Amino acid sequence: YEEEQVAQTSIQYFVMHESLTLLTDYACPVFRLTSITPIPTSHPLLRILLESIPTVEGEREPRINVLCQKEEFGYSLYVIPRSKHRPDCYYAEGDKQLLISPAALEMAGMFPIARPEDYDRMNERVAKRILAEVGISHKEAKEIVAKVQEKMCRYHEYLTPSDRQIIKNATHVLKEDGLLDKYPF
Repeated sequence: YEEEQVAQTSIQYFVMHESLTLLTDYACPVFRLTSITPIPTSHPLLRILLESIPTVEGEREPRINVLCQKEEFGYSLYVIPRSKHRPDCYYAEGDKQLLISPAALEMAGMFPIARPEDYDRMNERVAKRILAEVGISHKEAKEIVAKVQEKMCRYHEYLTPSDRQIIKNATHVLKEDGLLDKYPF
């Protein structure tokens, strides 16, 4: 699929060559975190995003699937928030049942099919319907975007000591080169 970044409906913050973007052209909303370096679980943008995704009452963590991809100039981490664990067709009976229980691979668009009878009924339209059903809505994605934008005002609170040192060193180099005056951050 093609990635479409729409400024009005996506969030995009660049910090130390990193960005967090909402992709809206997939079957369900997907958040993409890109970085020139590997993305640890302690990464500030990732922590802000995960704190912004609502959790189901009684659960400790948000329902998400995460995929990581090494690219030519860095890394992409895809976070796919979920509204439910399984689609209705999983619980249906007779010809309406499809034993599809989406995990990370399925949420990425690859559907391994266990039963031969399900293979004959699976197609792009059914796959998109399943992804849209178990993923979050665009309205819910916009609510997450608003929470992330609110938390970005306090970005410095999410930085680890090593993050702070990287920014301090980068700021020092920018000052020496005169770029900090030209491009204030």
